[in-house]
Formats: sequence, C-alpha cells, structure tokens
Amino acid sequence: MYTNSDCTIFHKYYDAETMQNDKISVFYITNCFWSDARRINRISTGVESSDSAMIVINDISNQIKPKAWETLEDKGDYWTIGSQDKIVKGNIPSDTPFKDLEDLYDDVLNVISVDYNMYGSQDMWNIEVGAK
Repeated sequence: MYTNSDCTIFHKYYDAETMQNDKISVFYITNCFWSDARRINRISTGVESSDSAMIVINDISNQIKPKAWETLEDKGDYWTIGSQDKIVKGNIPSDTPFKDLEDLYDDVLNVISVDYNMYGSQDMWNIEVGAK
C-alpha cells in the first residue's frame, strides 16, 4: 500500500470510571495514505469551504472499535477512532489542547466516517477514514 504521511488521532470519549465527558486520548499513526480534496461550494449567501480528505490506515494490528476500546481496563498499546474525533496530518504533540488544534495546525479535520476493509489477505486489510 502507498503511504505519504503520518497522522495523529485525537479521540474524544466518555470515561465511565471518572464520569468525565470529552476525555481525550491521542494516537500517533505512522505510514498512512492522506488524500486531500479541496473544494469550494457556492451558495446563495456566499462561498463556503467543503474541504475533505480520505485517509487510509494500513497498520491496524492494535486497533479496536471505539466501544470495545472504552471498556478495556488497560488501554495500553491499543488505539481506536470514532465519529467525534479529529485527525491531523503529521505528528502532533499529545499535550495540544483539543479545542486549539484548528488554530495551531493546518490539515485538522473532523472524522465523519470509518470504514473497516477487512477482506482479502490480512496484508491488505485497512481502515479508510473520511474526514471533513
């Protein structure tokens, strides 16, 4: 599989143990494929951006789905991605505040879809992330 970037996932979740909403875990993903689509929509009140990206993550060896991840006692080496998350192109410091990502970095997008492509040989399995 082709790769052209690394990315960072800022995963937002509810922590049942501390009863905190909007807790954040940060995951660094190496060797993904990031494909941007820069678009502009013309609407009656002006122009709006409809930038989007498709990100293919090839190394899914320690990935589990969000609900299963949240129930883990020891999240350790595992990572997940869901629809409330932000994905950023490149390796971003984990102490970056979630609310400040768009002000500090280019290529910060909201995850809108996660497709698990688990067919063919295991070497071909991947996760395709749609982000806007």
